[in-house]
Amino acid sequence: MRFYIGGSIRNRKIKNLITIGVGMALVLLLCLYFGTRSGYEKQLNEFAATVPIRCQVTNISGSRETGLFISDRMVQGVMESDLTKEVTCMVWLMAGEGEFEPEDWAGNINLYVDGANRVEAVPGLTEDLIHLEEGTIQEFFSSDQLECVVNQQTCEERGWKVGDEISLNFFYFMADNATMTLSCYTNPLELARVKIVGTMEDLTTATGAVSPDVVLPLETVRSMFDRNGVSFMADTLSFQVSDPLRLNEFKEEMKGLGFMEREAGSMDSYSGIALAVDDSSFLSMARNLQFAMDTMTAFLPAVLALAALVGYVVSSLLAGSRSEEYALLRLMGIGRFRSSIGFWAEQAVLVLAGIAAGDLLAGIVYPGITVILLADGMLLGAYLLGAAAAYWRMGRGSVMELAQEIK
Repeated sequence: MRFYIGGSIRNRKIKNLITIGVGMALVLLLCLYFGTRSGYEKQLNEFAATVPIRCQVTNISGSRETGLFISDRMVQGVMESDLTKEVTCMVWLMAGEGEFEPEDWAGNINLYVDGANRVEAVPGLTEDLIHLEEGTIQEFFSSDQLECVVNQQTCEERGWKVGDEISLNFFYFMADNATMTLSCYTNPLELARVKIVGTMEDLTTATGAVSPDVVLPLETVRSMFDRNGVSFMADTLSFQVSDPLRLNEFKEEMKGLGFMEREAGSMDSYSGIALAVDDSSFLSMARNLQFAMDTMTAFLPAVLALAALVGYVVSSLLAGSRSEEYALLRLMGIGRFRSSIGFWAEQAVLVLAGIAAGDLLAGIVYPGITVILLADGMLLGAYLLGAAAAYWRMGRGSVMELAQEIK
């Protein structure tokens, strides 16, 4: 049978060239289709990687982003989630130097203290304003040791220097949402000896921001709360969505942590329970790209049906011109299946040649091998399915009817 197929291909050069040309045209059409859809998908992925979705914890009315009380459960949930990145968290404390009774706070509590997990958590602070004796800034903020960075002006006023261990009496804040007041003077946290490992330039002078006197790693402050049985509450919390393409999954996870949507007009509060997600720009572009991808996908069955129809029509026309040849094969005792499969295999060889030639041209426009292989597979399956239907239809006649056709 393979010698018969080879001889048949050599004897019908013009018709075979037409079939090869049809295969080339179809593979280029499918490469254009899959290449366009792949381009939309690539744009969406690039857009998701370059356009950040920023999130900020606020109170329920959205009027406050700092000076809040955000539960440790929410903070830990955000930090441990694989759907968040660049988590920035800070807690605000007050402190006094040395040991004193809480009731003697007047004149003693005079140091502003920030506990932060990143340099960006302290308003106005940048890495170039911090000067460490050893280690990196990232290592300092990720530490849980009793270490601190002190404002240079505060060091001068108190005679402190890098390497000193200073005794600080820490106090934490509490809020009264009914009267909207804050207090810390009756809330002692811990008396601790803290080592000065670096200094920072005064932010008021450098950037105009309110400058803390002392900055500690966030985990160091959290450990103080844990040791003294006090519930840790963060002052500010912001972050980015790590994978914008999983935005809906992210929102469900945040909802599970207890975050709510802001409600304009709600009463002012210090409770940090609302989450502002700045996703409008991303969603606007993503919806357009997703709509284009969905539209292309919806047309896939029609594109494959067209390829199958072309395979059926081309094969039917070729079968009609070779009906006597098919009849002779049947009269020679060759079965219906073997007679038809020979013609079908011939079409398969020709369309494969057309696909190979089309791939060479498509490779210039769509260098991605995935697009070309996908187009090849889809086209080959659809075209040969149409061709099989055409040759099945040709083989329905009986041997007597075929003999009469020859006469």
